[in-house]
This record gives sequence, structure tokens and C-alpha cells, in this order.
Amino acid sequence: MYMLHHVAAAKPGNPFRIYANFKQLYRGSVKIFLCAVVFFIAPHFSANAQIAGVGAGQTYATLNDAITAINTGALTGSIQLQIRSSSTLSGTAVLNASGTGAASYSSIRIYPTGNYAVTANINGPLLELVGCANVTIDGRLNTVGATYNLTLENMNTGANAAVIRMRDGGSNNIVQNAIIKGAGGSATRGLFTADGAGNMVNIVLQYCRITNSNGNRPYSSFYVNAAGATSSAIFFGNEVYDLFRSDAGTRAVVFTGTLSAGYIMNNHFYETTPVNAISANTYRAVSVEGNNATNVLVQGNFIGGSQVNAGGSAMTFTSASAPQFDAIYISGGTSAAPASVQNNTITNISFQSAKNNLNNIYSPGYFNAIYISGSGVCANIGTVAGNTIGSQTVTGAIQLFPTNTTEYCPAVMIFNDADGTVDIQNNTMGGINSTGPALAKSFTGILNVAAGNTTISNNIIGSVTTAGSINIGPNSDNAPVNELVWGIANLGLGGNKIISGNTIANITQQAVGPNVNTLKHTAGIFLLAGGDVTVDNNVIHHLKSLSNTVVGGEFSSVVGIDVFQNIGSINSISGNRIYELECLNTENLATEVTGIFFKGNNVSSVIRNNFIHGLRLSSSSTAAKINGINIGVSNGIAELSNNVVALGAGITNGYAINGILDGSQEPGNANKFYYNTISISGDMGPGSNSSALYLGSNLPSGRAVINNILVNERNNMMGTASHYGLFVTGTPVLTVNYNDYYTPNSGGVAGYYSGNRTSLPVITGQDANSVIRDPGFVTAGGTNATGYIPANMLAGTVLAGYEPDHIGVVRPASPFMGAFHYLSTLPVAWLDFKLYPSKDRIVLKWSTANEQLSRDFVVQHSVNGVHWKQIGIVAAAGTTSLTSLYQYTDLSPSKTRNYYRILQRDINGKSDYSVIRTVEFGQSAALQLFNNPVTRGLLEFQTKQAAELFLVAPDGRLIWRKQFSAGQHQVSVHALSPGVYYLKSATEVIPFVKK
Repeated sequence: MYMLHHVAAAKPGNPFRIYANFKQLYRGSVKIFLCAVVFFIAPHFSANAQIAGVGAGQTYATLNDAITAINTGALTGSIQLQIRSSSTLSGTAVLNASGTGAASYSSIRIYPTGNYAVTANINGPLLELVGCANVTIDGRLNTVGATYNLTLENMNTGANAAVIRMRDGGSNNIVQNAIIKGAGGSATRGLFTADGAGNMVNIVLQYCRITNSNGNRPYSSFYVNAAGATSSAIFFGNEVYDLFRSDAGTRAVVFTGTLSAGYIMNNHFYETTPVNAISANTYRAVSVEGNNATNVLVQGNFIGGSQVNAGGSAMTFTSASAPQFDAIYISGGTSAAPASVQNNTITNISFQSAKNNLNNIYSPGYFNAIYISGSGVCANIGTVAGNTIGSQTVTGAIQLFPTNTTEYCPAVMIFNDADGTVDIQNNTMGGINSTGPALAKSFTGILNVAAGNTTISNNIIGSVTTAGSINIGPNSDNAPVNELVWGIANLGLGGNKIISGNTIANITQQAVGPNVNTLKHTAGIFLLAGGDVTVDNNVIHHLKSLSNTVVGGEFSSVVGIDVFQNIGSINSISGNRIYELECLNTENLATEVTGIFFKGNNVSSVIRNNFIHGLRLSSSSTAAKINGINIGVSNGIAELSNNVVALGAGITNGYAINGILDGSQEPGNANKFYYNTISISGDMGPGSNSSALYLGSNLPSGRAVINNILVNERNNMMGTASHYGLFVTGTPVLTVNYNDYYTPNSGGVAGYYSGNRTSLPVITGQDANSVIRDPGFVTAGGTNATGYIPANMLAGTVLAGYEPDHIGVVRPASPFMGAFHYLSTLPVAWLDFKLYPSKDRIVLKWSTANEQLSRDFVVQHSVNGVHWKQIGIVAAAGTTSLTSLYQYTDLSPSKTRNYYRILQRDINGKSDYSVIRTVEFGQSAALQLFNNPVTRGLLEFQTKQAAELFLVAPDGRLIWRKQFSAGQHQVSVHALSPGVYYLKSATEVIPFVKK
């Protein structure tokens, strides 16, 4: 027998209190909101103490009877209803608002005293609350603990079927810790539905388990369609499982209407069995719809897997049709009350679909982890706590199986076509595999197609450390359409677009097919956009492709940053690091890898302070190309400054290698190339393809190439290739000066201009102050841009507006060539300072550049590096931009260790010291340190014979242990913090100071 027992309250009133102003609460702090939710979990009721066993009060046969008693005024005040047995209802139990007719109550609380179920088979709700307030359904046994002792189930599959419906206003209604099962509904009806007229404030469904009934699945678990201007709803801590239908689209949680505050937090969405999607439906775990739904927070949810926390086996969708999956869909939010999506985890999913986009790159994918859409919609995605898509450490956390064999099939992790202000930050996406028979399995990490202001910053696409974190499998052998793999892509016109501080790494594309003119293209960042676009301080590395595409240019096999076309007003690409890009295709094809490709517009665009290195090919064709920076045909003016490009190391194939390729041939494109450092190296095997640090083909007049260091050390082991510093075809009128063209090895040529130029000037009538000189890079070939700081400073000329160098050092009035101005505070630039022991004397030699008002050099000596005395003075050159050479001989050095330094003084009283050099006179020491302190990041020493040396920190920690041959050595210590360190051999310990 079913019994529902009324327990008399100790006193009337409304003892249950929650926050009423959710809008203010949300804006204040997420942490405050979490405290409010904890408050919901354990409310205090004045009548709790009287509930024991049977208790006093009336007994009703059904829930309908008890509700009727409330509606007719038989039960009033603070009402508690105990469910003491299971039952089946024949009709909907409809509860009216207090004040409607004879109904008069301050609160109602319904809870079980055992494990009971209330079931029905009604094409309508099991329980309907009409404008009610302060109604709580608590599924815990006697409201204690965290158990699930009450099941509410409606087995009907009709369009109006629901378990609970709240309509036409109401407030502070809560359902918690219940098992909710249902089978019916529609696109506008869920298992728990809140809709109708009036404000619905603080509608809460929390800590429930929500699933289907007898295998018949509903359309939604929680559907809120608010009509009132101050409506709010909470969906918190629930488990939603086995809900997605095979025959129709399913949205697990829907917020729509004029919702002024909504919270979807800490829920778990999972499937214990595979879903076979038999039609082209859309599946969403969270769906916020209509831009009148504002102040919505989606936080801390898990979507995927077969257990809570996205654990167990994968949430699996199989299909021969074309379904679409949007884990989180947002189309609500305004500038004053944006949607917020924070700290959600979307992982452990396997999704199959034949959906295609008819080669439309502006469309969402068949799989979208987070999808933001709508006119004027504003959203913050990961700005407080980033969302996790897939995994940073595990491969295959998301398995995608696109199956369309005729068209373009993209997958997108974050898709935005909302034209309000959208901020996408701190999100990670990786551990993603895309395999299957699809014609073209395209992939984009973050895709923006909207015209609004968009910020994409500090996201990780791929993984910093896990190789092949994103793996896009082979395409169809007969693919006539393009397969595009982009880390971040902006296709939206207008607005301000900021793409900053992102890491795009460890992405592999395996597309290959018989049509070499079909695009199989991978790019870290791809821009086909307008508006003000800024691409700053991104790190792009380990992008690999098996592409056999020979299209080149903007659709090279692999590109770090690809500006396909910019039709906005300003384009800035600065401070990016791009390395380890590789096309793995070994066929005899003219594949191409490019660090930065840029095609501008008719305004000035800036490309500066970028570091590009480690670009590679595997092609057996010598027609293949590697380009550091490629300026494509465009109508704009590109300004390239302070870039460091290092290419060619370890590459023996005879590819064409270009540090900067300037292919913009439009009249009036007065491109500027200032203060760049370009290095090409490597031993080359057979072949005749040239390499060039700057290559311009049939350029229009007006270019300026000034203050660049162009070092081409590529070396012909065989073959007849030429390796140029500057290469210009045609006879354009250019401004070329203050460049260094250092090409010392076999095949090296200073430049090409109407023929090879082995001496200066390269350009007739230009190069008056250019040089051919080894800049003496500190540690060329390394992974740090500072390895290309020159030891030999090369005098440049002032270029207004370009004062900060690659690392932010402000250039003085007498700058150096290249990307770095590594200058001390001396009024001279020290180029070199060395000691030469000879019989009974020691010769000191030093050289300087750019002396300004220098008076003299005071030579100082010490036997312990602490106490110094003056031993000589050498007159200075005064003011000169030329290199000056000096020498001094110490005729009476100590018979043990000797320390030397030079005090430079100028006529205005300014002065500064050189580095300290040391030498062991007489019997040669096994280990000699030449500079102490180390002020420019380069430790210089000499070993008498081959030895193993140790660098030790002040706390005794071993920094490195290396083997050195006999002779002089230079080792970079740029990365060390200032302090005292020890250089040790088997027999000596020499302390030195790193400044």
C-alpha cells in the first residue's frame, strides 16, 4: 500500500533561505556562488526534529490526494510530506501556488522514509507546480546523508510527458538527490521542465541521477524556458546518463528564454552503452539558447566516458548518418551579462559521423566541443579557469571517425560565430585522433568566423610534451577536396582580433593522395580575416605532415603562421616562436615548409621580433623549399624588423632555402627589412639550388634593406649551388645599406644583382656602410634566439621607431646591425679582448666599435682578482664608427696567475670596465679562465689537454658535466642567474662571477 504521510510542523513560516539575487552573486565571485550551493545541500527545517518513525499527522493514499489537500487548504503552513511506500499515479499531481484558492502554505517538503518509487505513465508531467514557491523534493532517506532513496519515473513516451514541470512563475523550488527517469518529451519539454509566464527565481535541480525509462530516451533532462525578466535556474552536481536518443537530437540541459541568471555546474554527462545515431541529429550536453539568456555560468562539468568524471570506457556514438555533436553550445549572453564557460572537461568520447560542410570552411564541424553562436552574443570561455578538451598527456582521449567519402568533414574544438565580444583563454585541447574513411578529415583547434571582437590567448592546442597529441589520419586515396589542419584560424571580418600567448604543438597530419594540387595543409595559425589583427607571443612547434601538396605559398604543406589574406587596417605579427615544422613526405615532390607566410593589404603591417628555426623537409626532390618568412603577392607594405631566422642545420638535400622571401611585386609595396638576423647553415650534398638570406624576385622599386645581419654558412660538399647573402632579380631601385653579408664557405656569394657579387657593393650605388664580416654568434644552432647575439658588434644606422631590439633592449643613437643590440653602458662597443703569453711577457689585445668621445684605456693588473693596480694607459681613438684595434704589453707579469681588466674613460668623465681575463704565466695551467666576471653570458676558458669539466652552482648542485678537447672554448651561461659559480677540472677549481 502506498502511503504519503503529513508531518505537522512545529511552527509556521519559511525556514528555508537562499540567495535571491543571483545576478549580483554571479558577478561578485564564483567562489561565493559555490558557498551558496553548499547552503542548498543542507537546508534547515524547523520540523526536522519531529520526524521519527510514523509521527503525527494525516495519511494520504496517493501524492495526488496530498496535493489536493494542500490546494483545498486542508494542509497549511510549513508542510512536510513523507513518502512511505512506492506507488503509481494515474494522473498528474498539480500543486497550486499559495494564495491560489484556499491554498496557504509557507513551504512544502517531500521526502522518503525508505527506498521508494513514484511512477506514472502519463502524457504529461508526473508532478506539476503552478507558480509555487519554497517547494523542496528531497530524495534522501529522511533528508539525511547523500543517498538516493526516491525514484520519480514517467514511462510515457508522449510529446508532453515529463517527470516534473514548474510553470508560470515561482521561486525557491528545489529537487535534490532523486533518481529521475523519463522517456518522452519534445524539443521544448524535458524530464524537468520550467516554463510558462512570470518570473521563476531560484529553480534548482541538484545531486540527482537522471536517465531514461525502460530504454526509451527523452529529449532533455532539464529544460528551462524563462519568460520573466528576473528568472534564474541552477543545475548542479547531477549525473545525466544514457540520455542521448538514437532517433532524434538530444539536448541534455537547455536554458533559453529571458533567463537572467543560470548555473550549470559540476555535473556529469556520460553514456554506459553506445548510441547508434540513425539520422542527422544534433547532440548537446549543455545548450544555452537565445541571447536573452544572460549571466549563464557553465562550470566544472564532465562530458564523456561511461562513468562520473568522464571515466570508464568512451562515450561512443556510431552512425551511418550525419549527426553533429556540440558538447557545450552557447548562444546567449550580452556585453553586460556574458555567458561564462569555465573549467569543464570534455574527454573520453568516440564520435562517428558522415556529416560534411560542402567545402565550407566557415561552418561548424560535425564535432564541436564548445560552440558559441548568435548575433550580439558575448562569452568568456576559460577566462577564469580553462576548459580541458581531450588530454594533454594521453593520446586518443577523443576519437573521431568522419565517414563522408564525398565532401569536406571538419572537426572543431572551439567554434565561434558569435559577433559580440568573445574571449577564449587558458583552454587546452589534445589527445585527439581523427581516423576513418572520410574524404578529408579536416581539424581546427579554435575557429573564429565572427565579425565581433575576439581574443584567443594562452590556449594550448596539442600538447607541449606529448608527441602526436593531435593526429589527423590519412584521407581518401581519391580525395578531390582539401584537408585543412589548423591550430587556430580566424576567418572573421571586422572587429579586433587578438591571438596571443597560445601554444600550438605536436600536431600530425597524415593526409596524402594522388592529386598533388589538392590541399593537404597544416598551419599553426591561419588568418583569412579583416579588422585589426594582432598575433603576438605564440609558440608553434612540432607540426608534422605527410602532405604531398605542391601548391606552395600560403598553402605550403606546413606553415607556422599563415596570413592568407588580410583586408583589415593593421596587422601585427610579433614575438612568436616557430620551430620544428616538418613535411615528412619522401616522394620526389616540390613540397614546401614556411615559418611565416604573409599576404597583406594596402596599409602597413608589422612582422617583428619573431624567432624561426628548425624547419625541415624529407622530399627527395631538390625543387622543394624551406622559407623562414615568405612575403606573398599583396597590396600592402610589410615592415620586418628584429626577426631571428635560423635554417638549414642538419639538412644535406639540395633544397632551396630562403631566410626571407619577398615575392610581393605590386607597385608601391615599399616593404622594409630592418635589424633582422638571418642564419643559414648545413652541409649540402648534390644539387644546384641556391640558398639566400634575403631573396626578392622582380621587385618593384622602393624596398629598404638596412641594418641586417645575413650569415649564410651553407657549404657545398658537392654540387654547384650558390649560397647568397642578398639575392635580388631584376634591377629595382632599392635602399640597401648597413648590412653584413657573411658567406664564408664553398658556394658562398655575398649577393646577386644582375649577376653574382663577391664583394661590396652588392647593389650598385648602395651598401656604402655594409660589411662582410663574421658576427661571431654566441651559440648559433641552438634553440634560444639569444644564441644569435653577435660577439663582434657591427655598426648600423639609426632608424626611427625601431629602437627596442629583439629582447627589448633600447638601441642608443649608435645602434648595431641585427636583431640584438647587446651593448654595455660603455661609450664604446667592446668587440674583443684577449691575452697572449709570450716568453717573459703577456700581450693584451682588444678592439672596439662605435667609440664616442673616448679618451683612453687604463690597463689594470691583479694577482688574485681582488686587488688591482694600474700598469699602463693607452690613448683612445676619440669618436669613430670604425673598428679600432689596441694593444698593450705587460713586461713583468706574475709567475703564477695574472688577472687583467681595462678601464675605458671618455672625455666627459664617464667610464666602465671591460671583462676580466686571466692567464697562468710560466708553467701553463691545465685550466685557465679568461673572463671573470662573466658579463655578456659567454664563459671563455682554455684547457691544456682534453679534459672533463664540471660547472657547479653555489649550493654545490651540478649544472653540467662536459668533455672538452684541448684548446680555447666558449660556452653560453646566459641562462644562469647572477652569482658565484665554480668551473672544476680533476685538479683545479676556479670560482667566477656571473653578472
